[in-house]
Amino acid sequence: MSEEKVKKLIPKLPADEINTFLWKEDSVIHRHSDWEFTATADGTGVNLVNGEAFYSTPGVFLLLGPNHVHKQTSDLPIRRRDVCVSLEKMKELAGLLSPNLYKQLSEQTRPIQIKLSMESFNELHDRLNKAECLDKKESRNAILTSIVMYLLGASIEKIELMGTERIIAIGNQEDEW
Repeated sequence: MSEEKVKKLIPKLPADEINTFLWKEDSVIHRHSDWEFTATADGTGVNLVNGEAFYSTPGVFLLLGPNHVHKQTSDLPIRRRDVCVSLEKMKELAGLLSPNLYKQLSEQTRPIQIKLSMESFNELHDRLNKAECLDKKESRNAILTSIVMYLLGASIEKIELMGTERIIAIGNQEDEW
C-alpha cells in the first residue's frame, strides 16, 4: 500500500488522550496520526499493513505506529477493538517503563504483534468494553492507561527477535503460530 492509496487520515488526538472503539465492519485503507493497538475480538481476519498481511485472531494485539498504512478485512463479520493513543501520551507512558522504549517503537517499520493468552485477552477486552461505557472521563482514562501500560510492559518484558519480525508472547501460549 502506498501513501497515494490512503483513503482516510485519522485526525490527531488531543495530547493527553487515549480512546477505544469497537468496530463491526471492515476498514478502508487509512493511517493514524497517533498510535493504535488493534485486535480482533472474535473471528479471524487480515490486517494489511504497508502491503503486508498480518492475520488477526482473538488473543493478538497489533501495535501500529503513526505511519503504518493499514486496512482490516475478513470474509465474515467480525468485531475488532482499537485503542488509540496520542503521540504525546504514548511517549509519556513508554518513558515511564524505559527511557528508550518510545524511540524503539518509533523505529519499527512493521507492526509489533503482542500475543496474549486467551484468558488475558478476554480480561483486557472486558475491561475495554467497560471503559467505553463509563461516563466519568477520569475513570475511563485510568482504565485505558492501565491497559496501554500492560501492553507496553509486555513489549519490553517478553520481546523476542525473530528475523526482522518482533513478536511478543504473553501468558500460556504456544511459541508457534
